[in-house]
Amino acid sequence: NLPAKDKVGPYGYNLYNLDAGFVPPEEVPPPPPRTVLRTVSGAAWYDGNGNGIREAGEIFVAGAVVTLQGKDGNPAKNAAGEAVSPQTTGADGAYLFTNLAAGDFYVSFAGSAAFAIGRYGVSPKDRGDGDTIDSDVTGVRENGILVSARTDDFNLPPDEAVDPEEGYHRRHLDAGFVPPSDSPPPGGGDPPPPPPGEDPSTEPGEGENPNEREEPTVPETPGRNVVPGENGVYIELDENGIPLGEWRWDEPTQQWIFDEYPPLADLPQTGGVLSFQGIAYLWVFPLLSLLWFGFVWPGLRRRADRRAR
Repeated sequence: NLPAKDKVGPYGYNLYNLDAGFVPPEEVPPPPPRTVLRTVSGAAWYDGNGNGIREAGEIFVAGAVVTLQGKDGNPAKNAAGEAVSPQTTGADGAYLFTNLAAGDFYVSFAGSAAFAIGRYGVSPKDRGDGDTIDSDVTGVRENGILVSARTDDFNLPPDEAVDPEEGYHRRHLDAGFVPPSDSPPPGGGDPPPPPPGEDPSTEPGEGENPNEREEPTVPETPGRNVVPGENGVYIELDENGIPLGEWRWDEPTQQWIFDEYPPLADLPQTGGVLSFQGIAYLWVFPLLSLLWFGFVWPGLRRRADRRAR
């Protein structure tokens, strides 16, 4: 109520602080995104006796390049949609891929400068009572030489099929590699595979000792006559026993390389033992010069002097 004029003093009448307060609706924060942790892990080891079981005393493979591949052969992706980078095993032989997307995948093992995979065989698969101590890979070979080993395809389930608190962990996807029986322990300089020879009559099977299979052959060059040379090379001879070139093992490409010798006619004729012609140039011509200037020429001069008198 505002009072009448006759009831208001000389300073007027002022009504203050008629304010209003408004209550917003209660804000409910959105639920956090549902994240599921998926991992894939395992190890590579040297299966010393080739029985497919990882046993006490057998050491792990350092230097194996491990790749997680999609079922279609393309690199796998993580939960952020980024390609998963390959890993190289350390002294413990282990690898771990984490924060992965759902889908179908397989694990591939390849060699490196520190791990010459072509020197080894692959352990037989699934020989243990569980996945914790056996090998889970199949060998991939080119011209009889191991170039990689891979697991079977497996599935990482979608988010709705996984407990977000526990995640999904595909463990013990392991690879066993069988060293040649006559080689020193890994890391001590294993010999390369046998030199080029005859075509193998059968493809080596999984779990075989590499020394029990026939020698690998160089592509399109069966039946070569090859003998051991020095420093790990092998000399190829023709049907007459003349060296044609040498085979050497190339670590980066994991294959045999043939270096052809140049033809004998193209070799520089310097040094070494002198031929018959060389001996003639060194001795015969000086002797002829001595006879000419020591006997023939003086005789001709005396005869000319007598005629002049």
